[in-house]
Amino acid sequence: MVTRLGYPVLLVTNQGWVATGRITFREADEATGGLARHLRRAGVAVLDYAFCPHHPRVTTGPYGGPCACRKPEPGLLLRLARRHAIDLGRSLMVGDSLVDVEAGRRAGTHAALVLTGEGSRHRAHVPDDVWVLTSVADLPARLGENGAGSFGKRKAGLRKSPASPT
Repeated sequence: MVTRLGYPVLLVTNQGWVATGRITFREADEATGGLARHLRRAGVAVLDYAFCPHHPRVTTGPYGGPCACRKPEPGLLLRLARRHAIDLGRSLMVGDSLVDVEAGRRAGTHAALVLTGEGSRHRAHVPDDVWVLTSVADLPARLGENGAGSFGKRKAGLRKSPASPT
């Protein structure tokens, strides 16, 4: 997968249920860590993960109100990049929503939208410089075709079109 190609994988997620009181901070941490472990078992070596416990519609409590870490804000990406000395300009944010794409762009990464989950609903609104992937399984081939540092440079035949997912 992408880790075999030498790309470190970081996991970032919004966990606004913490702010609403539906789950605890510890439960959100356990859930996010569980997802990272699941990905590792599937062959994706997750280097690190972080989550945002805030929710913009919650105005009280320790996780209420605006923050710099809830996607589309870039705070989580910036924090993990500093922690692991990752060059965000040579990085790719992969997600299944335009919120993920925007977080990557605000952090200075290139971006890819996966058409699973929420991604398929956003396809018509994807900016031209964002990769569109049918699934994350398409990522290693795309990275291999384009090489490091060429995220914004599409090769012929790789342009998005209404008839093609990539």
